[in-house]
Amino acid sequence: MMVTPESNRPGLEESACFLVRKITGGKMVEAHEIKIGIMTFKFLVTLSTGQKYIVRFYPRSRSFVVRYEPDIIGRCQAAGLPAPEVICDSRNGPRTELEYMIYPFINGTSLSEVYSSLEEAARMKIADQLVPLIAKISEIALDGFGELLDGQRAKLNSWSEFLEQTCHTGIVSARRYGLFSERDICNLESLLPELTSLPPLQSGRLVWGDISLENLIVEKDGSIAGILDFEGALSGDHLVNLGFCHARCYGTGFFEALIRAWPERFSEDQQRNIKLYSLLRALRLAKFAHLPLPTGVPSDRIINVLPGFGPALYDLLDTSESS
Repeated sequence: MMVTPESNRPGLEESACFLVRKITGGKMVEAHEIKIGIMTFKFLVTLSTGQKYIVRFYPRSRSFVVRYEPDIIGRCQAAGLPAPEVICDSRNGPRTELEYMIYPFINGTSLSEVYSSLEEAARMKIADQLVPLIAKISEIALDGFGELLDGQRAKLNSWSEFLEQTCHTGIVSARRYGLFSERDICNLESLLPELTSLPPLQSGRLVWGDISLENLIVEKDGSIAGILDFEGALSGDHLVNLGFCHARCYGTGFFEALIRAWPERFSEDQQRNIKLYSLLRALRLAKFAHLPLPTGVPSDRIINVLPGFGPALYDLLDTSESS
């Protein structure tokens, strides 16, 4: 059965305009959908005063995200991070067909639009700014581990439990839906005991979950103006930020710039853990990879979405065999 993206149905743009008018009391001039991103529907609404707002709708299958993302963004802003100021969400605002979140538009450009044209010095300037932001994010404490329940709590009692559940579900899905070659699945299975036996954590810390070019807004001088999208946030190990970034951004130079900008050198164990967490991102995604995206867009193969998965897998195998 063909899945029709919800944004193709009439009503979402009108709902975005209605919400901004209702909440701000302003007069709308124009609205249009922002096509960057594939997990939610985003609309830019401009008022007659020139003020601009983003209305972000969650597809029904991701409606639960509104329970935590606005509050996580609020905690980030309270910590001094350049996160947007959420002015309203569907828990406290007018009712609409889909859950939503609204925040003022952050002036600047998505890093994904300019990164390939940047010189090395400009890339390092961005990485030097981002590293302390990641450190601040990692200082935000949460109760529990793994997937979030709300802005304060996660679902599980231990980090080990999250790793075990994610690995089990991921490998079952990979084999059931043929997400990787049988050889890669067997190789992945051979590394799972190492991933699930990583040292337990004493406390949960916020993990951004999606450090990527699309989720950074930069000004013309290269300053970071905004950090976006905490839909995939977790409570866990701060090194997951780098592992997930390796999986998503491998080959762009972005991950490598972050590593060079990091204030201390990583130990061999930490370098290995980052690559293990690169695999974890693929395993976390695996149970959804055979389905269309929540917005109705067909899913791409994991090895295309996460180009760092293969390099991490074979680097880990090579170092295992040589040790």
